Amino acid sequence: PGAERDHWLAVHQQATELLHRSRPQVRVFLHEWVVRTAIGGPDVTADQRDHLVRLSSWGHVELRVLPIHAHATAGAPFGLAQFAVVEFPYGGPVLYRHEPDGLLLRDDATEIAVHRAILDRLHSAALDEHDSRILLSGIAADDRPALAAAG
Repeated sequence: PGAERDHWLAVHQQATELLHRSRPQVRVFLHEWVVRTAIGGPDVTADQRDHLVRLSSWGHVELRVLPIHAHATAGAPFGLAQFAVVEFPYGGPVLYRHEPDGLLLRDDATEIAVHRAILDRLHSAALDEHDSRILLSGIAADDRPALAAAG
């Protein structure tokens, strides 16, 4: 619905402004299937891919793509996983995880260690930042001729 969409767009804009202002170190892993999946029509998809390319050039954002062939990598985790281990300067780490029924914040050391191990496996299986940027740029460039033909 329009009101809900407008709310989430406003939340997104505030989060983007916060990222620009505070410049926290952020490491993001995206599966190549996610990057290649068209959602919202060709214009929206092209804009999203271009935005990922821009994000990958920000000094405080490490954007890494987990390639499709990484399924062959032993121990690489796959599936829907939206989480972060957040380090605060004034306290210990906190696990921030999306669940089907909401968000979960935990400071349990065991859970944090498990999720850090997942991040380590993702780090090992993903393309490095340079190769991720090249892949993202190539996929984004592939969108442009299709958009020009459709427009």
